[in-house]
Amino acid sequence: MPGAAFQLDTLMLHSGDAQAILDGGIDLSPEALARTTVIRLKDAEKSLAVCPRDVQALIRKGKLARCGAGVSEASVQAVAKQFISTRELGRLTSVNPFDVSLLARKRGLTRLWPRVGIWDRAAALAAFGDLVGPAD
Repeated sequence: MPGAAFQLDTLMLHSGDAQAILDGGIDLSPEALARTTVIRLKDAEKSLAVCPRDVQALIRKGKLARCGAGVSEASVQAVAKQFISTRELGRLTSVNPFDVSLLARKRGLTRLWPRVGIWDRAAALAAFGDLVGPAD
């Protein structure tokens, strides 16, 4: 029923989720919640070119919004705009993904989180700009 209040005695959130809500990074309006599309974790992995461990890290960091057994498609799209995976960076630059971290370190680029194959997209593209081929 529209406009009805919902009261909880206790609501527990991961600190990353709570901060994302406070920062306005997660739209909790009824309109947004009604149009939330949920995708499977496997589809998020494929879309972001990451491994399951990276998806779980992005969920823990509050970057991917968990919805039941999946994540919201909008949060996957937001992550794709803000971050780039080691695999995608390797594909764009024709550098073997196993060598991306070493080359990144030589170019002054550091991972956002230890042992997570995610980089800030703008910083990574700037650091590897000379290796990025023309857009298809």
